[in-house]
Amino acid sequence: MKSRLGVCPRCGGQKIRLIKEDLAFDFRGRKPVVPQVECEECPDCGEVITDDATNQYIDAVVFGHERCQAS
Repeated sequence: MKSRLGVCPRCGGQKIRLIKEDLAFDFRGRKPVVPQVECEECPDCGEVITDDATNQYIDAVVFGHERCQAS
């Protein structure tokens, strides 16, 4: 799949690709996995880039209700 960004914001690499994969996190001793996240990845530096809607979904899965109370 072709990237929407084209250039990596971290390293400037131009091989960004659109992927869909499970993203694992380490949060306060828990290891939540967010299934099938559509994101862009730079094979040069490993940077993973997500859009705002995806970030909100990831926050909901990783932080859950705890994040809502902190706002």
